[in-house]
Amino acid sequence: MVNKYTSSSSEIITVIDSLASQNSRLNVTKTYRGIILSEDLKIISVNNQRAVLQTFTSKICAAFTGCIHLHSPEFPRPVKARVKDVCTSEGMLALSDFTYMESDWQNRLSERVQPKQPTYGFLMTNKSCFRVSLKNISANGLGLMVSTAAEREEHLQTNSSIKLEFQITPEYKWTALRGRIVYIIKVSKSLFRLGIQLQPSTQQARKLEKYIALRKKEIMNELDQAFLAAIAPVGVECQYF
Repeated sequence: MVNKYTSSSSEIITVIDSLASQNSRLNVTKTYRGIILSEDLKIISVNNQRAVLQTFTSKICAAFTGCIHLHSPEFPRPVKARVKDVCTSEGMLALSDFTYMESDWQNRLSERVQPKQPTYGFLMTNKSCFRVSLKNISANGLGLMVSTAAEREEHLQTNSSIKLEFQITPEYKWTALRGRIVYIIKVSKSLFRLGIQLQPSTQQARKLEKYIALRKKEIMNELDQAFLAAIAPVGVECQYF
């Protein structure tokens, strides 16, 4: 019996090889601190286990770790792959462990960012108050982590109206920020990931947009710094120059 993963991986590699023979590029997307980075990459080489691609914006390689997503009209569904090796200075990366995603790729309605520092706040329902960790933020939604005792799980319900209170910096603080729970995913016995659709006032929305623009600029600067660190010379001999 043919292993499903092996079969899918072989099929994906065949498609990538065909794209390479046509000199076609492959679109790659990667989330970096909440921001989705996307670029069409050149296919350099393909074998039965991996593909080597080259980017035309070398600094994006500093974000290429873990898993990334590949997109092409030739794929029946978006593809997920693992980054095995990266040469940031040359803009080269090697990918392996190809597999189809279980669902179609969905573009975000608005840009999302991760706070620079761990950020905590409170989520209030009609029946309870939960301390939450803020994972990402957009103009119309939040990603939260909640740890709670089993007897309080029932106080978290999809479509429930909620209020939020959190502070990212002294300047960026929100109280009585209204919203509703759009999804709940149980990560472990007592840990949940929540998706919140926000219903901000006009003033709250302006502050959200201002913070997101500021944080996006910071994240792109952080990517620049990560790129410079990745291409910096290493070794004892560098101490003498």
